[in-house]
Amino acid sequence: MKIGLMFSNIKGSVDKALEFCNNIGLDGVQIGISYGRYNVEKANERSYQKLEKLLIKNDLEISAYCGELGGHGFMIAKDNPGQVAKCKKMIDFAVDKGVKIISTHIGVIPEDKNCEVYKAMQSAMREVGIYAKERGRVLAIETGPEKAATLKEFIESLDGGVGVNLDPANFTMCARQDPVEAVYMLGGYIVHTHAKDGRNLEPVDTRFVYGFVNEEDKKGLTAPKGKVYEETPLGKGDVDWDKYLKALRDIGFDGYLTIEREYGSRGTKDDIKAGAQFLREKIYEKDKVNLAVVGCGSIANAAHFPNIVRNKNINVKYTCDLIEERAEKAKSKLRAEKAVLDYKEILKDKDVDAVLVCTHTDYHTIVAIDAMKAGKDVLSEKPVAMNYEDAQKMLKVSKETGRLLNIAVCMRYNTAVNRIKSYIEGGKLGNIYHVVCSFRGFRMIPGIGGDFTTKAKSGGGVLLDWGVHYLDLILYILANPAIKTVTGDCCAMLGRDISKYNTGGFRWGDTPKNDGINDVEEFVTGHIRTDRDITVSFNGAWAQNINEDEMYVDFLGDKGGIRYYYCKDFVYFGDDGKKLFKENPKFDQCDMYRGELLDFVSAVRSGTNAASRNKIENLMPTALLLDSIYKSDAEKREISFE
Repeated sequence: MKIGLMFSNIKGSVDKALEFCNNIGLDGVQIGISYGRYNVEKANERSYQKLEKLLIKNDLEISAYCGELGGHGFMIAKDNPGQVAKCKKMIDFAVDKGVKIISTHIGVIPEDKNCEVYKAMQSAMREVGIYAKERGRVLAIETGPEKAATLKEFIESLDGGVGVNLDPANFTMCARQDPVEAVYMLGGYIVHTHAKDGRNLEPVDTRFVYGFVNEEDKKGLTAPKGKVYEETPLGKGDVDWDKYLKALRDIGFDGYLTIEREYGSRGTKDDIKAGAQFLREKIYEKDKVNLAVVGCGSIANAAHFPNIVRNKNINVKYTCDLIEERAEKAKSKLRAEKAVLDYKEILKDKDVDAVLVCTHTDYHTIVAIDAMKAGKDVLSEKPVAMNYEDAQKMLKVSKETGRLLNIAVCMRYNTAVNRIKSYIEGGKLGNIYHVVCSFRGFRMIPGIGGDFTTKAKSGGGVLLDWGVHYLDLILYILANPAIKTVTGDCCAMLGRDISKYNTGGFRWGDTPKNDGINDVEEFVTGHIRTDRDITVSFNGAWAQNINEDEMYVDFLGDKGGIRYYYCKDFVYFGDDGKKLFKENPKFDQCDMYRGELLDFVSAVRSGTNAASRNKIENLMPTALLLDSIYKSDAEKREISFE
């Protein structure tokens, strides 16, 4: 689980407020989009772009939007067309910005399912729920006005797209229900939570708190004599946090605990800081993660080390490399405790919590399995392994030992990739029918004759080196359609004779070794069919006799299309029924390597990677696909899974 803050609860400038959130170790913030500077009605795009830039700077993400409807929510039928339109606008905004969840109060759900208020709420929520579901969003009803059983029955009467933003204090303060009981009852509907505490002072009909539609409804009811409830700092009210958090874990919730203070010390930094510390002590068994790095070469230095240095929740105990000089340099750079040559020395240290594996592919499986068997969680570089069989071994050991295993496929944390995923889920492209993928360079064989071009070390060539990123991001964006057939062809033409290969001035990794080995593909092409009638065509080249780099992915839909320029931005082509148009969405790119590291560290600290985008379970379809492409090439036939 992650810790966040309702951003409207903190005073001061945006930059200082977000800097404070970062300094106290928060993971994200919930942003209000129906009020304040980020109100969708005002559509201040410049303010939002500034917010995104500051979020990236402070290693924060948006946990959810808060879209309050005002008034009585959906309780008054004549007001609902406007309320529904407002809600749909917030959902559309969430699609554009790549945010999954919008929380809101909808009013007080009546016990009487045949009354007009219930029918009005049900009709409106069914409409916005379907709208959210079709766009891959969830509208989360905030708890409080009614008992959990009433809320659950109401949600189950709808047609999807509706979840729960569980506020435990609202149950204790207003509904007078144990939030632990509510968690087990609402189960999988819970998509976001507010971390709040309090106690009830007087039993009362919750409409005295949230508002009556008609004054006549008050007849026969006893009005409260004074304050109905009081909100308290976390841990000072009636919420049993140990049992509550256990319940959330039991139902598999791995989302946000978003601190919210509506009264009392609202807006004071000391109060928020104390709340964050309280939650950290409850959900994290340890403060800092003791990390060991195995492999201190190019990818470790370029992608991982800068983010390890800036992460306050990591203490590096060991750096390990077969080359002593590299291990020592990494030790100095990471301020590690010790540099070693043999990774097995690391595994004997019980204080090591996790291992980052940045070796060549041939050691991914060996080191990861040994580390998990020694009780360590693992983040291993891509690809998963040399082949699908080895990947299955890694998954098996992860399950047997209960250790976390994430694979560093960084593109799942790329801002543009996730925006595209949001567009597709939001229906902006309509039905996707084909994806075109090209990862072609001019003369870019890395260190020809060395480890990269030696199959026994690397497992493969351009497909495993570049193709893994492209094909995995496609499967990720499309939510893993089942693969029906695969056809692939690989070849090595320009680099067959290393001594005659002209690098074109390209140098990466080792200097070409004329007496080395080059037995991997430099070119690959193929075709994939899926169970959703989506096809994928791809071609990739480390080297070709065309001096034009082509690094893009095209998503073709019947309502629109997207061209994604790899590691850059994308262009959206649409058809609104009246005219054809083109948009270049503006956004700041987050550091995707930082994103995967933050995700892993959060998983290690909380003891679960259920919500991790790159847990090994999510990478198995990609591993199988890569294996199948090589198999198709070797056997010169189509591979079928039908």
